[in-house]
Amino acid sequence: MAAIIFVPIAEAFRLSKAGALAPFQYLEIIGATAAGYLVFGDFPDAITWIGITIILASGFYVFTKRKKPINTALYLQKRAGRSQDNLRNLPSGKF
Repeated sequence: MAAIIFVPIAEAFRLSKAGALAPFQYLEIIGATAAGYLVFGDFPDAITWIGITIILASGFYVFTKRKKPINTALYLQKRAGRSQDNLRNLPSGKF
């Protein structure tokens, strides 16, 4: 079951930025809890629910407060005071 679920998750990370998908991975906790209950009859105790709540709340906070990611090349260019033309003349991999 885990291998079947892993394939679409891996494909999503291949097609998107990890930062955009990371908050959605917290949903795996809900799915694992439901599967544990349905398949094994295992229901989390109070301490586990507290931990799940903290993890999900922190993920929700990060998701809602996440700022637009910066363009790293543009940031480094501005920081170094170099123009776009100067960047093109540098060897690849160096700003």
